[in-house]
Amino acid sequence: MTLFSDPVFLVVLIGVVMVTVASSAVGCLLYVQRNALLGETMAHGCLPGIYAAFLLGGTRNLGWLALGATLSGLVSSLLVDAIVARTRIHHDAAMAIVLSWMFGTGVVLLSFIQQANLSNQNGLEDLFFGNAAAMSWNDVMIITGVSAVVGVLMGINFRRIKIYLFDAEYARMQGVKITWVRALLSSLVAMSVAIGIQTAGAILMASLLVAPAATARQWTSRLLPMVCVALAVGVLGGTIGTVLSCASPNMPTGPWVVISMTLLFALSIAAQRVSGRLKSSQKR
Repeated sequence: MTLFSDPVFLVVLIGVVMVTVASSAVGCLLYVQRNALLGETMAHGCLPGIYAAFLLGGTRNLGWLALGATLSGLVSSLLVDAIVARTRIHHDAAMAIVLSWMFGTGVVLLSFIQQANLSNQNGLEDLFFGNAAAMSWNDVMIITGVSAVVGVLMGINFRRIKIYLFDAEYARMQGVKITWVRALLSSLVAMSVAIGIQTAGAILMASLLVAPAATARQWTSRLLPMVCVALAVGVLGGTIGTVLSCASPNMPTGPWVVISMTLLFALSIAAQRVSGRLKSSQKR
């Protein structure tokens, strides 16, 4: 039986690809906004929500945990905005503070769960680094559904988001509700991170947001083509990483996906430089 006919492999592959589709598209928005660290902040900020959801529901259902992760991620974003608005602390420092605090809170909640010997807690610690191999078809359906919601919301509001990202003042003059667009952006990031935690974990999730967008930026400066290229890079990197992890025994999927995307980024830079030198030599 070949790898691509293995049902267990297909479950993991489809789940990883759906995660990369959402994260790659949303990552382009963060990249253009020069706010990539927000993805890292929300990834760490999701942990308290995940463990709080487990304590409240007593279940490891991905949909329930993703809901807790999304809400917790949004709280992280709101905390950053509140700190920036009410103190002299800059945006990057505020994100670092919130990131550290939320991550520490998540660790404390996980320790409490483990010491309380609650049932059905096995595997919760995997959310730090991800465990894509534990995906089920039900998880894949939830991931696909959330990814579709992210895509639809982004598609419907793409023009408003684009205007806001490139010129917020002009967007306000055009009647775009800035507060609503910022809330939408935070929600898109939170949902993308929430469904990706099981794949890459809180530690590596930011790479799934940034790497495809950074790779796509090497080839275009327009947002829509950038999103399209990032989607292709995300799907390719996710597929390569999943194949490598499944081909090697006891190898984690998330880190391999991140490594694959980083290699694609490096190859893109190298190809861009070679292309530039060829064009320069032709002009001479």
